[in-house]
Amino acid sequence: MKNLFLLVAFSVLASGAWAQNVEITPFAGYRFGGGFTDLTTSGSSVRRNIAIDQGVSFGLVVDVPLSETFQFEFLFDRQDSQLVGLETSGTEDPLFDAKVNYYHAGFLIHGRSVFHPFFAITTGATHFQTPDEVDDEIRTSMGLAVGGKTRFNERIGARLQARFVGTYIGSNDQLLCGSPSGCYTKLNDTIMRQLDLSGGVIFHF
Repeated sequence: MKNLFLLVAFSVLASGAWAQNVEITPFAGYRFGGGFTDLTTSGSSVRRNIAIDQGVSFGLVVDVPLSETFQFEFLFDRQDSQLVGLETSGTEDPLFDAKVNYYHAGFLIHGRSVFHPFFAITTGATHFQTPDEVDDEIRTSMGLAVGGKTRFNERIGARLQARFVGTYIGSNDQLLCGSPSGCYTKLNDTIMRQLDLSGGVIFHF
């Protein structure tokens, strides 16, 4: 919650002269995808894949207008999930709980119709928040979003969107290390991919 309040405060301060029409949108959705390849078994081939369990996500978007159709966007997005080992036998082995947090900033461009279609591109950090016995990880990430916004009146509106986020892990890069989990290594792909479908209420200020 502390990070959420800091994001709102920073966004309001950053709005400056454009503060007459700042949009603040709390949202909720469902996130899919994400995972790594586990090479913690010494002297053997790949033992299993590690997946981020799909589940509910929630967060806050702050949009500061730069022109009639162009906005600067701040994003906080959290998923409370767990890491699951996918064994070669097809069984799933829950490992530990984890939160996947996105802290992004970027730009959004939208249309002028009643239901404003939009496209947004953001960049920032992915924070893997883990239990005390496992080290947290922070990695660079980039997001692309498409969706639509509409206004019910001067103060209230709605937003629907689909957001794809790619997080750079790095080939043969160890991460999420600690006892008793060991370390998880990304081998062939260097991008962790997640898709988020969400909706929220827009508050105009």
